[in-house]
Amino acid sequence: MKTNPNPLSPGVVVGVDATAQSGHAVRWAAREAVDRGIALTVVHALDLPRTVELPLIALGPLKQRREEGAALLGLAAGHLANRYPGLHVNTVLTDRGPASALTELSLDAELVVTGTRGRSGLVVLLFGSVSGEVAARTYCPVVTVWGTQPDTTKPELVLGLEFDEDPAPIDFAFRTAARLGLGLRAVRAFQPATAYDGDYVDDIEIGRKDAMTGMGTLLYQIRQQYPEVPITFEADYGDPATVLHAAARDARLLVVGSHRRRGGMTPRLGGTARELLAHPGTPVAVVPIR
Repeated sequence: MKTNPNPLSPGVVVGVDATAQSGHAVRWAAREAVDRGIALTVVHALDLPRTVELPLIALGPLKQRREEGAALLGLAAGHLANRYPGLHVNTVLTDRGPASALTELSLDAELVVTGTRGRSGLVVLLFGSVSGEVAARTYCPVVTVWGTQPDTTKPELVLGLEFDEDPAPIDFAFRTAARLGLGLRAVRAFQPATAYDGDYVDDIEIGRKDAMTGMGTLLYQIRQQYPEVPITFEADYGDPATVLHAAARDARLLVVGSHRRRGGMTPRLGGTARELLAHPGTPVAVVPIR
């Protein structure tokens, strides 16, 4: 797809640092920006203390870090210009922390992309991550990329659906599938209902049938708006994170919605999104539900 971006828009925003994981995220974000025909904004966040809080002797190292950050951005922009000559690349160097910088840029962005360094699922679930913090705070969808992604994937987007799914992730998934020429697979995890004595009221096949019927009803209207998007339905027994992780294997993107919750003063993701970000696999787009 020929890129004809608006250079005044951040388009796809991605954070970069000196890690290999960051490089994987930048390459994924660049391909996404090219396919969407929009600009790419590469951000390096220095996470510096305010200079008014530092003695004069510390200003020299701060200057050096800014120079190193500018050099890193220059290298990234040069590499992207060689590999994607039609892509408009903006660079941003900021003293802010990564989550703060990406959250601010997300106000006008179409998509924010972050990499994750591959901490264990337990560590991420207990203590969080930059990717999780960004996904819990931004104003636009956030894609988290694990490691090296294959150059070719199934031309498919997987949409995770709850029984009372908000329109935001549904709209994003269909718009993305239409824009990128992808098929869409709607997936719902279910568990049979239980009676007061703990026995199952429904068997698994009845639960699957009900889940499939519910998805068809939920997506009926939006399918009329996007008749060019081929769609399939899948309902599987199990917890949502496990079902979605398996269903999205080899797909281009997994899309889920997430309600923002607050623990003290810090916003955090809902359980399914948080669990998905804790385990490597297909890139996950978390769409904010407010």
